[in-house]
Amino acid sequence: MDQPLLPQSDAETAIRRRIYVSHSFSSWNDRVWELGSVLYVYSAYPGSLLATSLYAIARAFLLMALASRIGHYVDTNNRLKVVRQSILIQRLVVILACFTFLLILVILPHFNLINEPLKRSMLAFAMLMGCIERLCATTNNISVERDWVAVLTQHNSKFRTQLNAELRRIDLLAKMIGPIFITSLYSISQTATLIIVILMSCVSPLFEYTAIKRVYDSAPELAAPNPVLDENPPSLLSAFQTFFNHPLKLASIGNAFLYITVLSFGVSTTAYLLSCGMAAALIGWVRGISVMFELSSTFIQPKLSRTVGARIAGVYFLLEESLSLVPLLFIFWFLTDSFYLCISVILLIPFSRVGLWGFSLCYHTLLQESVEPGERGLYNAADRAILGLFELISYLITVVWSNPTDFYIPVTISVLSVVTATVIYTVFATNTTVLANYD
Repeated sequence: MDQPLLPQSDAETAIRRRIYVSHSFSSWNDRVWELGSVLYVYSAYPGSLLATSLYAIARAFLLMALASRIGHYVDTNNRLKVVRQSILIQRLVVILACFTFLLILVILPHFNLINEPLKRSMLAFAMLMGCIERLCATTNNISVERDWVAVLTQHNSKFRTQLNAELRRIDLLAKMIGPIFITSLYSISQTATLIIVILMSCVSPLFEYTAIKRVYDSAPELAAPNPVLDENPPSLLSAFQTFFNHPLKLASIGNAFLYITVLSFGVSTTAYLLSCGMAAALIGWVRGISVMFELSSTFIQPKLSRTVGARIAGVYFLLEESLSLVPLLFIFWFLTDSFYLCISVILLIPFSRVGLWGFSLCYHTLLQESVEPGERGLYNAADRAILGLFELISYLITVVWSNPTDFYIPVTISVLSVVTATVIYTVFATNTTVLANYD
């Protein structure tokens, strides 16, 4: 039986509440696993950035290789089916990976049953599960944040700006609390940490899927299929053709350059700080403080966008990020004491995150407004593939310079990449041929 139509404001409130519940569980699980998996991989081979870099490379490469398939799957299948499958598979592979890490790090060493070939094989399996988790997370993100939100807010730009900012706040809160939670547990007990992640992955899909299904049931427009131009599964080449024929491509390329970085409290920086002797719990707290800076961007961006437009606001945010990171270029070249280098990293990176996340919101808005419904999945998948390629470059950099004493080289490349992104996006934003499309 169809639900009675609600007044517009009540309908928006109901949609917001339900999508926030689902997104909260999704973001929490993603952020806990994002750092947790790095800690587990690093624990298998402590003292080197190689294992964590190989893990990151595998994730980025698989995402890049399968990006067009993901986009086509999102574009051609029922929206609820796509989200349901991505949630269930994502949680299942995390459970399998955690069981594998339990064997590698706890159970087999306790009984002296571990050897190097077995350890490497099991670690490879756990990494594969992590790669599949990344694919599912990307599918869910493209579907909900870039398709569902665009459909739900297609006639209300104010609602879209508000929904985008609030979804980003939820993600940032999970990013702030999740690392503190997982690193604090990890510092106490590896075993307890893995068991808790397994339990969360078993329980959360019930709430995550129920909430998103209610959003689907309350919005009939979500049941309408996308007007896909081609029903045949596309090649990666055709996805890139769609991407490079679109007027937004220059903005997307500028955004991609931001991913050639180790300055993000992600895999590489976390491994570097661990190698310098920083405690995992302290890294979790530093990440949490950094997120507080990022959270401020979700309040600044809507106001700035209303004043100058999302397109120009993106330029201001990128300039802020560049100015925050350029000092690291000189610090890493002229200082050698690891203590001062670590202090510089944990002090300057948080300021850069205000610009990064503010720009991300601006770019996200441009994607929702300018990409046609029948091409959303394909364009966004090509976009993710390029991001994966640039991430892959950043991880290859840390493989080549895996010794923590060489970290100044990845830092230099990262800073120059952010400056390049700023230049490319500024060219897009000031190009008179696209002004009418984005103001």
